[in-house]
Amino acid sequence: MVCLCCDGEGDNFETKVQTFEQRFKGETIMVTGETQTCKKCGWFTLTVDQLNTVLQQTKREYAKRQLARLPVDLRRGQKG
Repeated sequence: MVCLCCDGEGDNFETKVQTFEQRFKGETIMVTGETQTCKKCGWFTLTVDQLNTVLQQTKREYAKRQLARLPVDLRRGQKG
């Protein structure tokens, strides 16, 4: 892997857990996940598996927020 920021190569990357911002359907959602981070400059990227995990977290958080906005009766499955 080559760092797009400082051109660091090979073993200059390590797996780190980071919190970062995701945009989903017009909302900003903070998620935490593993990244491949350049030891030299701190730039990070994600592998396909790491990206899939982050996307799942983002969708779950978005769904929780949408559910929280519903009236209590609808969350319980009751008709009003």
